[in-house]
Amino acid sequence: MQGLFLFYKPSGPSSAQFLNHVKRALLIPRDIRVGHGGTLDPFASGLLVVGVSRAYTKLLSHQLLHTTKEYRVEIILGASSDTDDRTGIIQKIPNTHEDNGVGTIQRLTSIVEWKGKIASAIETLKNQETQTPPQYSAIKIQGKPAYTRKRAGESLSISAKKVSLLAYQIESIQEKNDLIYITMTLVVSSGFYIRSFARDLGVLLGTGGYVNALERAKIGFFSLKNALNLDDLDKDVELHFWASGAVQNVGFRAFAQDCAQTLNITGFSRNTDENRVEIIGQGKLPQLQEFLARISVGPVGSHIEFKEDWFGSVSEEYKDFSIK
Repeated sequence: MQGLFLFYKPSGPSSAQFLNHVKRALLIPRDIRVGHGGTLDPFASGLLVVGVSRAYTKLLSHQLLHTTKEYRVEIILGASSDTDDRTGIIQKIPNTHEDNGVGTIQRLTSIVEWKGKIASAIETLKNQETQTPPQYSAIKIQGKPAYTRKRAGESLSISAKKVSLLAYQIESIQEKNDLIYITMTLVVSSGFYIRSFARDLGVLLGTGGYVNALERAKIGFFSLKNALNLDDLDKDVELHFWASGAVQNVGFRAFAQDCAQTLNITGFSRNTDENRVEIIGQGKLPQLQEFLARISVGPVGSHIEFKEDWFGSVSEEYKDFSIK
């Protein structure tokens, strides 16, 4: 068993715990390396790209190290958390106009005023080039994760990192029980902490702020809509494959069709404008693994210089395997 897999990680397990679920579901031997491309906090859900085998775990760092990510987040203003998310110790900010040490708390008289203040504060954060990671994070300090030292009662000083908020869209701003709930989509650079963004937004507004819900929707060109649930592994799965090099005019598409028909796989093969061949295969995972092994070699006369492949959920069901 090997490959890149797009999975949906639910809220609850850590990324490492979810990998253990994946290993059991795929019956992966202990000597096979398994890794993921970007940690999700336990309370967060969404897309997790998983590499199975040494070759694919190495690809994770090359493909995903500097890719952008998209998140959907719910932020609460009017309270703070020591972990900058809902799992920490929540402290509601008093409804006063006194200075609380991080700015003057301003209880505005209408949601319209809040929207203007929030939009202005987000623009300020968008223009900043650095961000300080949360105290409870996996950032290493003298070889130990920051969260380990923080839980041991240590006082930490974490250096700011160069990151970017690339784009955002506010979906809703609502007031409930003297708190402000913001739902929004953020497109960010690698290394950007959504929890730090919520914290810093609360500091700018003088209200306190933390993440109440978080879902990762995209990592680079990988999307949550193509992600598998663990229960999907017993059903039909979809393989995406691209190869470049000497792959056109060598019978590659027909070769893929012959392999697919032998292995009871549906989908299609086609040449693309970028002088590549694209193949989509649908079927049971063991057969798709064999299919991938065959098309990764290609027909006689072909020469693959570069390839990309990954497994995900079935998007559009195909009845047979065709050449386009």
